Amino acid sequence: MSKSKNELNLSEAEKEGEACLRSILNHAIEENAESVNMRLTCEGEFTGDPTEKAAAGEGVFCYRLRTFGETSEEFQQKAEEFPRCVRLLSAISGGSSSFVLRDNTGSRIDCRWERARTASGEMVVIRLLYRQVASDLQSLAFDEETLKAIDRALAAPDGLIVIAGPTGSGKSTTMGDMIAAQHSVSRLNIEEAKTIVGQNIAKLLSVDADVLFGEIRDRPSAELAVEAANVGYQVVTTIIGMSAIDIPARLMMLGIERLAVAYSLRLLCSQRLVRLLCQECATTRYLTGEDIELLFDSSLNASAFASARECGAEIGAPIKKRHPEGCVKCKGRGYSGRKAVIEVLPVDCQVRRCISEGRDLGELMREMQTFKSLQEKGRQMLLRGETDIESLRMVIDFTR
Repeated sequence: MSKSKNELNLSEAEKEGEACLRSILNHAIEENAESVNMRLTCEGEFTGDPTEKAAAGEGVFCYRLRTFGETSEEFQQKAEEFPRCVRLLSAISGGSSSFVLRDNTGSRIDCRWERARTASGEMVVIRLLYRQVASDLQSLAFDEETLKAIDRALAAPDGLIVIAGPTGSGKSTTMGDMIAAQHSVSRLNIEEAKTIVGQNIAKLLSVDADVLFGEIRDRPSAELAVEAANVGYQVVTTIIGMSAIDIPARLMMLGIERLAVAYSLRLLCSQRLVRLLCQECATTRYLTGEDIELLFDSSLNASAFASARECGAEIGAPIKKRHPEGCVKCKGRGYSGRKAVIEVLPVDCQVRRCISEGRDLGELMREMQTFKSLQEKGRQMLLRGETDIESLRMVIDFTR
């Protein structure tokens, strides 16, 4: 296996200056952490680069791990190790914000990192994206109707498939699995396509690829994605957003015309990662009226109870909760991994007309019997005993 220039292999012999970063990343992998927050804090007022103080041994260098949405205690390192970590991250990422990590088994972990000044020093955040190569869409562990909707969208020769969600919701992983499920197609990242096209969108037809993919983060990338979908390319992309029905408005906020948005879209998705209870130690409790109020309606009334009964949630129904001390299997957390929950909205003629006419897409979704929202899928997870109310409320807004 050849090693790329932006790769750090933890199984190789350690080089000078790598010990601290290797130790932190190994710790993160052992804990299955999704991110590492490294912070350098200096006392008093200062100007210039705070890492200069750290190199002289001044300041405090601590890091925290974020696992299953929870932040760990602080782990302290020597201050002079902080600038060494920053230099190594800069070197292996080659001036970009991403690099590849190989753990001791040789498994690949994609990493992104950002560096920022703070009022008292400096902060570095490393996000770890654990890769699971998908041979088909079944590996996404979605329900049958969701998989059918995704399959139909991917089978189309063109159109825009958008996955919305906040940072850390697994959008990029799902996008990668969708693309991996398509065999024998040529692919090109949106950022590379932007380099080819430049300021002349007419050059888009010269892009030699069947599928464009990547993140919509600004107006140029939004324009390219929408235009590509409208001239015959299939585009699979992610965007920061809260729900599937918010996606058209997000694209219009980036300056895309309403009709261009309506006629480019093929499938709207929104995703969250929900913590899973450890089934070895989870305990049982029973639904209360307050639970139903939180999960079904903003006020405790007859309609809330009616909605609850429709999906089998009644006062006194058994659900599971986290064991406060956990067990050996879950390392005392009470949780064991996370699961992607996704809502999908195929863009048919009715949805397209609603978008193009500027009508309320949310109202249309409430009238449709086939659309299953994040809220509804979260409730189903709760009633199956997969998660608890606290974990659902961390990532899903039940007031929408």
